[in-house]
Amino acid sequence: MFYFFPVSPAELFQPEKRKLNYLGLFYLKSVIPAITTTTQFVEVFSHGVSQCVLRNLFSKHGGLWEITKSVGDSIVTLAATSQDGHLQSAILRHLLCLSIRYAQAQFFLAIIKKLNPEGASMFSCDLMKLLIGEKLRKDVSFTQDSIRKWAALQLRFLVSKPALVVDNNQLLSILQFLCLHSFFTVNSSADQLKHVNGPVPQPLLDPVRICVQDCFFGAINNLNIPVSEKSQRRDLSTYLQVLYKLTRYAQSLLAADAVSTVKELPEQVVEELEMALDTVQKIQAKKTSSTPDSQAFQMLYLHLSLQLLAEPKDALEILKDLHICFEKSQKKVKKSSKNKEGDDLAWIEVLTELLISMMSQESRLTRSVSRIVFRLLSQHVTKNALDLIINVLHTTDDEGEEGPITFEDEDADSNEEDDDKQDDTTVNGNHDKNGNHDNHGDDDVSEDDDDVDMGDDSGEDVDVDHLRQTVKAALGPAAAESDKDEESDEEMGDEEMFRIDDTLSEAFKSMQRGKTKEMKKRKQQLLKFKLRTVDLVETFVKSQPPAGLLVHLVGPMLDLMESGYRHKEESSLGKRAATVLHHILKLRKVRPHLGGNA
Repeated sequence: MFYFFPVSPAELFQPEKRKLNYLGLFYLKSVIPAITTTTQFVEVFSHGVSQCVLRNLFSKHGGLWEITKSVGDSIVTLAATSQDGHLQSAILRHLLCLSIRYAQAQFFLAIIKKLNPEGASMFSCDLMKLLIGEKLRKDVSFTQDSIRKWAALQLRFLVSKPALVVDNNQLLSILQFLCLHSFFTVNSSADQLKHVNGPVPQPLLDPVRICVQDCFFGAINNLNIPVSEKSQRRDLSTYLQVLYKLTRYAQSLLAADAVSTVKELPEQVVEELEMALDTVQKIQAKKTSSTPDSQAFQMLYLHLSLQLLAEPKDALEILKDLHICFEKSQKKVKKSSKNKEGDDLAWIEVLTELLISMMSQESRLTRSVSRIVFRLLSQHVTKNALDLIINVLHTTDDEGEEGPITFEDEDADSNEEDDDKQDDTTVNGNHDKNGNHDNHGDDDVSEDDDDVDMGDDSGEDVDVDHLRQTVKAALGPAAAESDKDEESDEEMGDEEMFRIDDTLSEAFKSMQRGKTKEMKKRKQQLLKFKLRTVDLVETFVKSQPPAGLLVHLVGPMLDLMESGYRHKEESSLGKRAATVLHHILKLRKVRPHLGGNA
């Protein structure tokens, strides 16, 4: 390709020859647009050319960065204008085989975004090979954990873009692959199981598996969330069908001898999973399967079915309540003519409490499901159900450990917390922050240590044994002597008394700091939970609820706004409440209230 050069191609790209390198890169930029086949690209972008590009791509100090960047831009243009998915995927594969460093290049990431559906499908197959350590070419394989994590992130990125993965079968295949390597270990080959019918891969290490699991749930979370009002997204029915097939695949893995679960699951998981999927199948068989009510229950059942693999204990408890709510909701439909408050409507209150508890969890997917389900069931929400949400907003940290709210550990699922961005995901191994309301005000929460009352609080239990041990540790030998002879008349010297006073003072200060830190942490958690609960309120308001229920929300929103103005640490909560109130005032159409509990 370079036979017309005044020097040999090898000399153009050798190190320490800046002028020749510039000439070579200039001609390379001119040649790339003329490439039409994979063979031509491989011939032009040889190992020597690649080394020259890599030397100057990540450094702006060599004088060749701009011309090297223009070479990368030319490759992006070639991939974007090509209608050949084979060429697009071959460019990415060839660059990775030359050097994994290209995965960090901006032009490489830009090529991924320009893939057509065919190219995205072929590239996803390469990513699956990377994740389980298979060779991309006969002479090239990667085993580094960082590359496997990167591959998982790219798979999640592809799934999250409807324009890239338009084939639902390919979408399902990627999700099945992520599910398999999130919760299972492949022990042998099985012809009837997808992704288990090939060579047995090496088990993933825990850090890699955790990353794969986060990408799995993150991809599911982003499936039905649009980037913007004009962007593509899969309709809810398609989303539920994909989830149903995915969950059936997980069920088949649980029954297969060729794979085993990473962690031991309770015996009732298989039974509950079967019951949940049978319920979803019955819902889908009805003519009303596409109604909001049916879609809401399908989403909850399918989400909790997948959660059985990750958090079986919590999912089993919630499924028990969900079964009861579903049965009562079906009875309510049959008796719709009565249309009165009572046992027939109690299910929505139980379900609302369940959705509120889901909003306290750190999993973004769980909270997203809670909001979508609440929107779908908004026509059934009653004043009593709404009061459950308002009670959370009125909760103060004075209720302490015995209050109605329980929080999940902040560290739990921390990878997923930073992992989710609904409109884009970086593809160089890093995660973008999600623009949710979850983080509003977290950095502003503060509490003056001097305001903490260390006196006898009738509302708190004092750990006497812990206090005694702390005092004994502070007294040291003096405590031992006191234990031997409590009635001894021997008096301590002044120096010993001063030493003990200082030690006791430090011990009590340490206890006070620990208590203050715990109170501050709980206050932060409560504020975060209220922000998430306001999300539920906003979701309800946007669903055009009855006027009587809207009026019921105005007072609590005004209270939150006032509290936000008075207390700096609650300003973010006040702003969110103002936003909800603005939505209420903007509504032009409201539904009449048909029930008697407005």
